[in-house]
Amino acid sequence: MFPIYRTIGLAISGIVLIMAAAAVGQTVDSETCLNCHEGYDAELAATAHALLPPPHRIALQCASCHSGGEQHIEDPLPTNIGNPAALPAGEVATLCRDCHVPHAEMNTTGFDPHAAQGFSCLSCHSVHQGQEGLLLDDKTEFCGRCHVAVKTAFAGRSRHPVADGVVDCLSCHSFTGTTEPQFGHGASANCYSCHPEQSGPFIHTHPAAISFAVKGGGCIECHQPHGGPNDRLLNQPGSTLCLQCHGVPPGHRTTHSGLGLKWACLDCHSDIHGSNDNNKFLDPDLGTILFPDCYQSGCHIFDD
Repeated sequence: MFPIYRTIGLAISGIVLIMAAAAVGQTVDSETCLNCHEGYDAELAATAHALLPPPHRIALQCASCHSGGEQHIEDPLPTNIGNPAALPAGEVATLCRDCHVPHAEMNTTGFDPHAAQGFSCLSCHSVHQGQEGLLLDDKTEFCGRCHVAVKTAFAGRSRHPVADGVVDCLSCHSFTGTTEPQFGHGASANCYSCHPEQSGPFIHTHPAAISFAVKGGGCIECHQPHGGPNDRLLNQPGSTLCLQCHGVPPGHRTTHSGLGLKWACLDCHSDIHGSNDNNKFLDPDLGTILFPDCYQSGCHIFDD
């Protein structure tokens, strides 16, 4: 699922580089740089930043990102060559946007919480030693350096399998063209891409699964998306979560000596996301699993 977002991003970047990189001023060719910095071209060879001299359409050179080449050749000190890693975040964003136009057009730099905290492109990307998509590592572990609480949640008893390498941060969070505060791929629609059986449509839909309430609505109304101590990533254990919105029906307290109070909500209401059988989201086989013949006797109507 998630690699497609990286693939699309790389393809877009490559197209834009073809159009834009040739326009970047370059007065020192890369061959001159490689006389001293041997092997740097090999690091870039398999990436969109591969060093290709004219007449290639992507005329990317060392000087495209490193300024001050002429002075550095005369006096090769590390202090007189431009190093993007040493630039303020705003200047790094400006430098990268010269070629990576889509990021600027889709407002992903300068208008998000990462930019407000002084992070730059290089906080997550490494041009020379980067992994797929030039990310610092291929499992987005660098996110955990700041998002410590989230990283801790992935060690919970119930969790998304990030530590197992099944998914990573980019499986659910996008940083290109999103307007959502949490960088999600479309709220609950993001969850449904892996959990389609919960998406419906159902004849009878649980409003909590589709409405927008205090926490933003949808799946996160009931589930902690990263991990926690409760079963099925639930925000509260057992029936406590249900009782935040629903009271215990009077009949559960009195009928059959209060037998209904001995069961958890989900023991009977198992189709909690939605049902095609009844509007109480009861297990279709409830009449034979927990209370034999209770519906067949005529005392109770299943779809009432």
